[in-house]
Amino acid sequence: MSALRLSDLALQTAPGLPEFFLGRLASLLARQAAAASPTERTALAWAAFSVYLDCLDLGLEREARQLIGQRHPRSAAPERLAA
Repeated sequence: MSALRLSDLALQTAPGLPEFFLGRLASLLARQAAAASPTERTALAWAAFSVYLDCLDLGLEREARQLIGQRHPRSAAPERLAA
């Protein structure tokens, strides 16, 4: 008997799951960026984090990180603190 991960079985059953979860993550990140109140931004950040974890479970870490990186780019050369 082949050992299938639960996520593999889910993807076989519903092949549209990656697009759904990545689309949901992109939508939540966009809404978070446009939110006016800190409370709303916080709630949307928690929702986006939850969907991000779902993406990890489905093996979509690279794609999910890419979406997050588009919203929160790192600086190319972080400044060093003087000791």
